[in-house]
Amino acid sequence: MVWGLPSINEYDGTDIVFGGCVLPEQPAQWSCRACGHEYGIRR
Repeated sequence: MVWGLPSINEYDGTDIVFGGCVLPEQPAQWSCRACGHEYGIRR
C-alpha cells in the first residue's frame, strides 16, 4: 500500500494499492485488490 499523494505515473503497471492522502492513526501495510481487506496494521 502506498499512502500520501504519489505520482500515479511512478507506480504505473505495478501491483500497488493507493491508501489515500490522509494517513490513518494505524495504517495497513497490505490490502487485497480483490476484496479490499486491509491487514498488517501497524500498532
